[in-house]
Amino acid sequence: MKINRCIAPLLISVLLAVTGCSSSSKEDQVMNANLGAQALYDKARQSMANGNFAAAADSLSALDSRFPFGPLSHQVQLDLVYSYYKSGKIDQT
Repeated sequence: MKINRCIAPLLISVLLAVTGCSSSSKEDQVMNANLGAQALYDKARQSMANGNFAAAADSLSALDSRFPFGPLSHQVQLDLVYSYYKSGKIDQT
């Protein structure tokens, strides 16, 4: 009986922690959709300079999917791999 009382709060706290660790918000995704290629790349580079590699990966991923054959495509892919690596998303590299 005591085990069940301990498991429920633990499970709830784990679920709250996992949902609170989302890397991007809907506002960021909408803002990324409205930016041009150079502006989106500049935003990603600024995020990388600030150490926010998860946000950089989101911006770079949006850039790579919207402009796959643009003049920045090779550098975007390199920066995306690096951002995934630095943010701990090694399986996505």
